[in-house]
Amino acid sequence: MTTAERPVAAAAPAALRRPSIADVAALAGVSKQTVSRVVNGSPSVRPATRDRVAAVIRELGYRPDPAARALATGGREGMGILTLGRPASENAAIRDAIRRAATAAGVRTVVAGSDGVGRADVERAVADLADERPGVIVVIGSSPWSRAAAELVAPGIPLLHADDAPGDPAADPQRAAARIATEHLLAAGHTRVGHVAGPACSGTARRRAAGWRDAMRAAGLPVFAVEEGSWSERTGYDATRRLIARCAVTAVLAASDATAVGALHAARDAGEAAPDGISVVGMGDSGMSAHCAPPLTTVRLDLAALGRSLFDRARDGTSATQVACALVVRDSVRHHPSSRTAP
Repeated sequence: MTTAERPVAAAAPAALRRPSIADVAALAGVSKQTVSRVVNGSPSVRPATRDRVAAVIRELGYRPDPAARALATGGREGMGILTLGRPASENAAIRDAIRRAATAAGVRTVVAGSDGVGRADVERAVADLADERPGVIVVIGSSPWSRAAAELVAPGIPLLHADDAPGDPAADPQRAAARIATEHLLAAGHTRVGHVAGPACSGTARRRAAGWRDAMRAAGLPVFAVEEGSWSERTGYDATRRLIARCAVTAVLAASDATAVGALHAARDAGEAAPDGISVVGMGDSGMSAHCAPPLTTVRLDLAALGRSLFDRARDGTSATQVACALVVRDSVRHHPSSRTAP
């Protein structure tokens, strides 16, 4: 088995974005902490400095993010982190990165979560967080009730959803990762590349599906070959069997590594075992990916950077942190010199 990692440059931040606290600090020649003190009316700032910062705020049109103010003011403290559903390993890595960034900044964190997808599961997790009175809650992962969490928290506590895409699609690491994975399959000669997607309630799943569509459309290929699954091996298996029967694909991009495990199994049961039959690429580079049969080609996202980016967004409304991804080439993809006939 051979493994090769192909780094991909981090996506550039959006050219047009809301001014951040860092922009104000740089133009005023002060620290972000000083800007925060001015915004929050602290008496510890010298009048001349306060006036200079206030002038820059007016010039840039800077408006503090509600989550940032909640962390700094108002009788509440700390940041709540709510993890929902799967993929659990990715959620855990993002959660841990947020906690490390918060600790370094002196911000207390409280964590709650559930692998369940029902409303009652979300309600219990939110109730656990509400008891700690956090200033802001970061929601990682998804369930059909993720958005309903906003109705369950106390008024005035803002929620930041990690599933939300950035304003500029070019700066979306999830979309970029799926596009890179699909381009790898296209470069191997596959033109009938199907996608086993994550659940429709997941913004991350939708963004990964968008990356697959981006690559297929750029190559002038049809995008009909998609089946919805979830993040599990079982749904990956079932969706891939449907995809093979309906579309006669030669390659599959799975929404997660666990989904890809199911896809490998389904291809084998259909007499199209990877890589000689149907090639398969996963996403996430989880611990299982190197130990599949065959070892799984996948895309690694810098989840630590993603966690830091989410903390920065919760703290001051924006982030300059770039989230890179890298294609990890193993043995589940083989060159396909000719594609099957299109429907």
